[in-house]
Amino acid sequence: MLFLAKALNSDFSVDSVYWFETITKKINILKSIDDFISKSAFAETEALKNRASSEMMKDVGSSLILVLLLSLFIHFIAKSMSLHLKV
Repeated sequence: MLFLAKALNSDFSVDSVYWFETITKKINILKSIDDFISKSAFAETEALKNRASSEMMKDVGSSLILVLLLSLFIHFIAKSMSLHLKV
């Protein structure tokens, strides 16, 4: 209770309007910093996502081509073996 009584009667020697304006300016500066970091992080995330998507499409395309070539190779080997076995 003594602390509360001292706090209520205490003079902080700072004008409340001045303090509020100063803190508001600091909060606005912190908000602009937060917005900048947020926009930068979002832009970097989008760039990484686009790059990853592009790499994935390249990998999928390469895999499909490889599967097609292996299928053709297996088909020709099987056909060649079957011709030699029908003697």
